[in-house]
Amino acid sequence: MWITIAWALEAALLLWLGFVLKSYYVRVFSLLIFVTTLCRLFAFDVSTKVDDMYTPILNERFGVYLFAIVAFFVGAYLYHYYKPILRPEERWLSAGLGVIAHFLALFILSAEIMTWYGKKIDDVYQTLRPEPLLQGSQRPGGPVPYGRQPRLDEYPLEGLKNTRNVLLSLLWVLYAAALMIIGFMRHSRAARIFALILFGVVILKVFLFDVSFLSDLYRIVSFVVLGVILLVVSFLFYHYKDKVKALLF
Repeated sequence: MWITIAWALEAALLLWLGFVLKSYYVRVFSLLIFVTTLCRLFAFDVSTKVDDMYTPILNERFGVYLFAIVAFFVGAYLYHYYKPILRPEERWLSAGLGVIAHFLALFILSAEIMTWYGKKIDDVYQTLRPEPLLQGSQRPGGPVPYGRQPRLDEYPLEGLKNTRNVLLSLLWVLYAAALMIIGFMRHSRAARIFALILFGVVILKVFLFDVSFLSDLYRIVSFVVLGVILLVVSFLFYHYKDKVKALLF
C-alpha cells in the first residue's frame, strides 16, 4: 500500500519539479513513475481483505486508489497550467492523465460495490451449509445425522444480485452525466468523449445484461433511470446543438 502511495506522490512532485525547472526529461521520468503506479494499482492493490471488519470506502484499497486518483488529477492540472511551455508531443497529456484519473475513480467505486455485495452473497452461501447435529449417544431419541439444509429461496440472494447490478448501472450513468456536465463547464473535449463512451457502455449493459438477468422490478428501475437521464441529455444536446457541436468537435 505505502509503496504505491509513495510512487504516486513522487510522480506528482517530480512532474511539478520538471515544470519549475523547465526540464523535459524530468517530466518524462515522472510519467514513467505514473505508469509504474498505474501498473501496481492493478497488479497488487486491486484486491482487498474481505472479513467482518470490511467497510465500503473506509478500507486500505480505497485509500490507495484515492491517493493515486488525486496524484493523476494533479498531473493533469499541471500539464494544463503549464500548457504554454509544453512541447507538441506533451499537449495531449493533460487530457490523458485526467481520463485515467476518472477511469480509476469509476473503477474503484464499482469495485467497492462488487466487493460489498460479493461479501453479502458469500455470507448467504455460508448459511446454506448444513450444520451437523448431536449424535444418538448425545441426544435422546436416537441419532440425527444432519439438520435440514436451508433452501436457496429462503434467502435474499437474487435480491442482492439485482441490487448490485442496478447500483452499478446507476453509478455509471450518474458518473457519465456528471462528467458530461464537467466537460461542458471546463470546456474539456476529453471528458465529454469519455462521458459519451460511458453512456454507450451503460446502454449496452442495460440491454444485453440487465434485461436478461434482472427481475422485473429491478429491470424497470434500471430502464426508468437510464431513460430519464438519456432524455435530459438528449434535450440538452438538442437545445444547445450549435454550442455542443462546437464544444464537442
